[in-house]
Amino acid sequence: MNLETLANVFDSISGAYDKFVAFISLGQNRKWHRSIASELKPGNMLDIGTATGDVILRAFEKNKVKKAFGLDLSVKMLKIAKEKLKSKPVYLFVGSAEAMPFKDGVFDNITMSLVFRHIIQKDVMLKEINRTLKKGGRFIILDTTKFVGMDMFARLSKTVLKPLGIAIFGVKNWDFFIHSLENSLSTDEIKNLCESSGFRLLTKKKFVFGMVGLLVFEKI
Repeated sequence: MNLETLANVFDSISGAYDKFVAFISLGQNRKWHRSIASELKPGNMLDIGTATGDVILRAFEKNKVKKAFGLDLSVKMLKIAKEKLKSKPVYLFVGSAEAMPFKDGVFDNITMSLVFRHIIQKDVMLKEINRTLKKGGRFIILDTTKFVGMDMFARLSKTVLKPLGIAIFGVKNWDFFIHSLENSLSTDEIKNLCESSGFRLLTKKKFVFGMVGLLVFEKI
């Protein structure tokens, strides 16, 4: 799937995105985002695939950062984020994680929530994150991961949950979600990719019986 198609998919679900994430996470998404915020170093942050800006909002709620930047392919998502974060020192950019419009070594923290599995060229993205993150900076990933029972969950999503998913989000968007879920990596696979790109794992957490992983890395 190319970047234009990804942008169109997320544009089309932007209005329902927060409800979608709350639905599919069983209402746990805000808890996960607060967990991300708790791992941030003082300073600034870049949230890749920021969508409607919820991770950035939680970071400010915990007074973890003084300034934040958000990057997303979807213009419509960023419009919602701009409204949600209008009272905060936040700067939003349309762009790709594989070619970021930022100088070298400018961020104390870079975060990604439910985005890693969507990235087409992960090796290129990791080079960009290494380039723009300060030495000793934090790189935090939250995403669905391979887990015992994933095949069963995928089958349920294609059968029992499908009518509700389609009713809320449409056939194409629901099918895209299932496809992306099946492309999830294990936490060990994510760890190996990041460590081969100049990062050191600091901590790892799992949520919802291992369905979601939180990995915190430091740039070496």
